Amino acid sequence: MNKQFLTAKHFIFGLIIAILVTFSMSFALSPAIEEAAKDISVQIKTQNYNAADSAVAGLWENYANDPNLGKNLMRIAKGYWGKGQLDRAVSIYDKMIRQFDNSEYGQLAGVYKAKLNLSQLLKAGNYTSAQAVITQIKADFPSRDDLAMQLYIMTKSHGRDRKSRMWLYDQVIAQFPNDKYATIASMQKDKLAIVKLVWKKKYAAADEAVSKLKADYADCNQLGNSLLAVANVYKNRGNLQKANEIYAEVKSEYCGKYPGNKATISHAKLGIQELIENEDYNAAKAAIVRFKSDYADSNAAGKQLCFLADALRGKGKPDKAVWLYEQIIEQLPEDKC
Repeated sequence: MNKQFLTAKHFIFGLIIAILVTFSMSFALSPAIEEAAKDISVQIKTQNYNAADSAVAGLWENYANDPNLGKNLMRIAKGYWGKGQLDRAVSIYDKMIRQFDNSEYGQLAGVYKAKLNLSQLLKAGNYTSAQAVITQIKADFPSRDDLAMQLYIMTKSHGRDRKSRMWLYDQVIAQFPNDKYATIASMQKDKLAIVKLVWKKKYAAADEAVSKLKADYADCNQLGNSLLAVANVYKNRGNLQKANEIYAEVKSEYCGKYPGNKATISHAKLGIQELIENEDYNAAKAAIVRFKSDYADSNAAGKQLCFLADALRGKGKPDKAVWLYEQIIEQLPEDKC
């Protein structure tokens, strides 16, 4: 009985030691793989691709059992993709698909390989084949709940290609109608329509569309960001009254958090801008003092005022820009701006 008890005790003790050793090895490996992956990223950024390729091979060999291997390989593949080294990115995705099989990173590599293909098709304007890729992604990964998000993220990398961006929004809405990203995509389309109206200075139609946007997407957590973007366009087109109105709404609705904080800064900057443009320099100087005090802890005052001065210069008002630059130098002499 005692012998059996001791044997069981030894077994449990040995098991605990094995778990601790495995954990400590994993903990020790991870910082090393992070450093190795960081070095590879630097080589990719500096276009030292052959050295990066060799280092990637070493990563596979030296960290085969590291739990952070998949995460770091995805980051490296993204670096290759960003530099236009698509074959190298695909090579990593392919090996991950083989090695990690149907695990999380095996699936994620498959999704990203499909996204890379989709991106190239969109750049070529081949929407028929792009549609087939999306259909295949849904068929290959039916259990994944992030596909709508993955497609939506792609709209950011196609921001300058309006046609592809709108096509992606439509796909998110059509293919994943019950996903929250379908709502966000729909709101983005409506926001862009408003931006177009504001840019054309069709303010009556734009104002009406803004009211509808707020009503239609009242429950969407991205509404504040969209309103902030619209307010910025109103400001850039010279409709400062409407811009101020929207900034104030976002500031009030999202007080103490993003995008309320950004709206608060934009609202204050716009007030300073109006005073400067109206050549009410005493009031503008007082507003700058308040702005400096309000954002003293964040060190944002000088940077934001420099942005405003740059904007005034860009609007063909160099004398007013110079006045503001002088105020920054006088009131924020230690600021890096």
